[in-house]
Amino acid sequence: LAFLYELDPMQMSDLVKISLNEKGMIDKETLRKNVRKYYQFNNDNRLPSLIFKTQPEYLSSHKGDNSKRGKMVKVFETISPYNFLKSKNKGTKPVDRDMKILEDLIVDLKLNPAVVNVLIDYVLRTNNNKLTKAYIDTIASQWKRLGIETASEAMEVAEKEHKKYNKVISTSPVKKEEVFSV
Repeated sequence: LAFLYELDPMQMSDLVKISLNEKGMIDKETLRKNVRKYYQFNNDNRLPSLIFKTQPEYLSSHKGDNSKRGKMVKVFETISPYNFLKSKNKGTKPVDRDMKILEDLIVDLKLNPAVVNVLIDYVLRTNNNKLTKAYIDTIASQWKRLGIETASEAMEVAEKEHKKYNKVISTSPVKKEEVFSV
């Protein structure tokens, strides 16, 4: 947190002290909230720069590929998660809850920006344009365990999962009309 929010040891020490619970233990969620509030207060309500970073150059793979898939990979790799989500919101700033999701994916799970973009795109497409934290966390932790680092890898896994889901729906004994009827 100190690295992410660019805090010196004295600032971090003060924030740790006010984040202790009744047992004298550090409450991690309280610490995160306190650090975030402190940073935003001192930085004109801005968030840390990690959510504004793009895919590291050494993990980029979009060069020279002009196929539809190559163009999609290029977008995922050249836009920050914040700007990607903002574009999905038709140009409006993402709400705080969505910003926290981005922050968790990048800080806690240490997912690369392009992977976060693919994840956000996949969840919005498959979840009726809703960013549900539990759903995102489930997929993100699976991708982390699989060691996914690039947009191409994330897209492959997302496509496989989507095909598997569609196969389960199509082979289900319940008719599709019954699933969607009220």
